[in-house]
Amino acid sequence: MASYDAKIGEHVVTITYVMGGTNQIGVKKPSKVKAWALCPISGKRIEEASNSVGEATRAVEASVAKSIEEAETPAEPAQV
Repeated sequence: MASYDAKIGEHVVTITYVMGGTNQIGVKKPSKVKAWALCPISGKRIEEASNSVGEATRAVEASVAKSIEEAETPAEPAQV
């Protein structure tokens, strides 16, 4: 397991990732990379999986940026 501090807008987010491993019966799994981070505004955990660390990291960065944007944008008031 490793982590990476990414600057997304004005926020610094820690992205953690882990590669492959073994399943419950000890058989080696393909080396998929799973990366995750917490949105600094909503606190929601954002998780992505990919075949490489770079792809997984970029996917999480993009998802966190979208989550931050959605959390900072106020919802439209309902029309009565």
